[in-house]
Amino acid sequence: MLLLAVLVAASACLYLWFRRIAGGKAYWLTVAGVAMAIATLRIGSVTLGWRLLESSGRLQLLGYCMSLSGLPEAVLMPRPPSRSAESLGTLACLLVAGSAAWVFATAIAARARGRS
Repeated sequence: MLLLAVLVAASACLYLWFRRIAGGKAYWLTVAGVAMAIATLRIGSVTLGWRLLESSGRLQLLGYCMSLSGLPEAVLMPRPPSRSAESLGTLACLLVAGSAAWVFATAIAARARGRS
């Protein structure tokens, strides 16, 4: 729970920092908000998925499917992800960075396409 609170605080700090840099431009503020919302949903999905993997029956299958939402970034982890707090923290940082990179790349491409 403490790890989740730290991650939410880090996401809020990143959002406020980007808001300051963006200078009040509504488009980029919306993009930053969407990136942090997607990252928060993916972190929650992976966390809940790892917890459901410890159960038995159909919930374990649901947990496996939920934990796949962190798959692209899980490949970048230095070690194979074990279900520990350290691995979850590393994966959460990678999820925030990956989600932000994908959303900002998509926003830049959409902006460039709209201008041409």
